[in-house]
Amino acid sequence: LLEAANLDPEGLRRAGDFGAEVTRLFWPEPGQRAGYGVPYGKLEGNLCFRPGEVTLWTGASGAGKSQILSDCMVDWIDQGSRVCLSSLEMKPAQTLKRMVKQAGNVDRPTQPYIAELLAFLDRGLLLYEKVGKAGVEGLLQIFDYARAKYGCDQFVIDSLMRLGIAGDDYN
Repeated sequence: LLEAANLDPEGLRRAGDFGAEVTRLFWPEPGQRAGYGVPYGKLEGNLCFRPGEVTLWTGASGAGKSQILSDCMVDWIDQGSRVCLSSLEMKPAQTLKRMVKQAGNVDRPTQPYIAELLAFLDRGLLLYEKVGKAGVEGLLQIFDYARAKYGCDQFVIDSLMRLGIAGDDYN
């Protein structure tokens, strides 16, 4: 009996085996980021977007999903994220116009200010310029490349409806 081996299957562990990991989730090391927050004070510390996880934002057409998402992307870049955006609904220049207005908090920025804000966005934003229907496989290849070459850690598809996925295709 003293030499008996444990026959538990690989991967089956007790809750206490994860103690250090759980503690780090509550108390991350200084400088360690659990994810990216949002630019809204009331949600600070309560809403976090972690790389490697999927988040779906839903709502009626025109409800402001893209507007809020655009605002968040500007803030995520400021937090050090590298974002790859595929709008599929808006041309990149239109998307950037919105972001410049949001980042600068001004309706009609000067040309030098536009250049400054675009330089800021260059620190962490890549845009896939396709507008219209896109295939899932091709878009995932773009995202894989953006991760491998540019270190993108967040990927935004602004309209899943443009991916040609059937409404009842849950895979």
